[in-house]
Amino acid sequence: MNARRATDTHRWKAFILVLTLPPPLALLFFYLRFSVDFPYLDQWEFVLFLQRYHETGLSFADFWAQHNEHRLIFPRLIMLGLALLSGWDIRCELAMNYALGCAVFLCLAQYIRVMQIEAITRAPAIIWPTLSLFCFSMSQWQNWFLGWQLQEYLNVLAVLVALYAVTVYPLGARGQIAGILAAIVATYSFGNGIFVWPISMILLGIRTRDREPGARVWLVTWSVAGLGALASYLYGFEVPPHHPGMEASIGSVFAYPGYFFAFVGQPVWNFNVSGAILAGILGTALWFVLVFELLRRDHRALRTRLLLLGLGLYSLGSALITAYARAGYGLEQAMSPRYVTMAQLLWVACLIGIAMRSAAPGQKLLRAASGLILVAGSLSYLYGAYRWTERYHAYAPVRDVLLTGDDETMIRRIYPEPGVVLERREILRNLRYSIFRDEEVSQ
Repeated sequence: MNARRATDTHRWKAFILVLTLPPPLALLFFYLRFSVDFPYLDQWEFVLFLQRYHETGLSFADFWAQHNEHRLIFPRLIMLGLALLSGWDIRCELAMNYALGCAVFLCLAQYIRVMQIEAITRAPAIIWPTLSLFCFSMSQWQNWFLGWQLQEYLNVLAVLVALYAVTVYPLGARGQIAGILAAIVATYSFGNGIFVWPISMILLGIRTRDREPGARVWLVTWSVAGLGALASYLYGFEVPPHHPGMEASIGSVFAYPGYFFAFVGQPVWNFNVSGAILAGILGTALWFVLVFELLRRDHRALRTRLLLLGLGLYSLGSALITAYARAGYGLEQAMSPRYVTMAQLLWVACLIGIAMRSAAPGQKLLRAASGLILVAGSLSYLYGAYRWTERYHAYAPVRDVLLTGDDETMIRRIYPEPGVVLERREILRNLRYSIFRDEEVSQ
C-alpha cells in the first residue's frame, strides 16, 4: 500500500513538473528562433560608452551618469563585461536576461518552499506551473527581446533578495548585510529600486512590533543605509528635460490614476487600456484584502507572510513613480511590456496568498479569482508571444541595412533617429563589435 502511494506521489510530482516546464522552454525556443543580434533602441546609447572604454578609458562618472531617471551602475558593469567577452554579441545579454528570469523564479519557489516547511499551509501543487507562467510570461516580451532590459530583471531579483532578508530570513548579520547589499544593487540597477528601502523599513518595523530579537537594531541599520543610498542617488540628479512629468497630466483628473491602474493591471490584461485599468483596480483590492487577512488572522510565521506585503508594495510603488514620470505621455504608454516585470509581483503575491488560504473553509470565491487570474494571464502570455514574433519579423530585415545600406525608413524601425544609427554604426565597425565582430576575420 505504501509503495503504491509512493508511486502515485512520484507520478503526481512528475505531472506537475511537466506543467511547470513549458513556459521556460517556450521562452528558450523564442530566443533561439526569434532574436536579433544587433542594437535596438536604448542600446545605441551604449555604443558611445563602449567607444569611451577603448579610446580614453572609463571613469566612475561614466557608470554613475543618468540614463533617463536611472543610474545603471550594475547593468553597465554587466553589459560591459559581456561586450568585452563576446565582441558585443547582443545574444549574450539575452542569455543573461534568461538567467536572471530563472533566478527570479527560483527565489520565489524558495519562498513557497519555506512557507510550506513552516507549516503555514500546504500550497496546492498548481502553484508551481502558475508561478512559472507568470515569471516566464511572454507578456513582458520587450524585456526578454531587448538585452538592455537586463536592468529590470537584475532590479527585481535584487529586490526579492532584499525583501527575503527582512521577512523570511532570520535577523542575523549575514542575512541583513546581504539584504542591504542587494538593496544597493536594486537601487543602482533601475530607478524604482529606491522603493526597496522604505518598504524594507516598513517590514522591519512590523517585525519590531512583534518583538523579534534584533529587529530594532536592523531597522536602524537599514534606515541609515537607505538614507545614504537616497542621498547619493539624488546627488547631482537632473530631471530629464524630454520627459513630461506629472504636471503634464494635471489637466485630466483621470490621467494619473488611470495610468497607475493600467500599469498594475497589464500583466493579466494587455489587450487594451480599459481592461488593464479594471484589472489593476480589482488586483489591487484583492491583494489588499488577502494581505490584511493573512496578517490579521494568525501571527504564526508572521515574517513569512510579510513578503507578500513587500511584493505588492513594490509593484504599487513602481506604478506610482512611473506614473509620475510618464503619465503625461498618455494612458497607452502605461501598456508598455517593459513594465510587466515589476507590476506582476503584485499578481504573484495574490496567487501565493490565495494558495496560503486554500485549505481554509469557504474559499470558493478566492479559488474562482485564482482561476480568472490564471486564464487572463495565459491569454496575455499568448498575446505577448504574438507581439514578439510580429516585432521580430519587422526588425530582422534591418540587419542587412545596417551591414551595407542606409535606408532611413528601415532604420527607424529600430531607432527614431537614423542619422545617429548611421554615425554609431561606423563606431561599431571600427571596434569590430556587434554584427561587425567577424569582419576582421573575413578581410
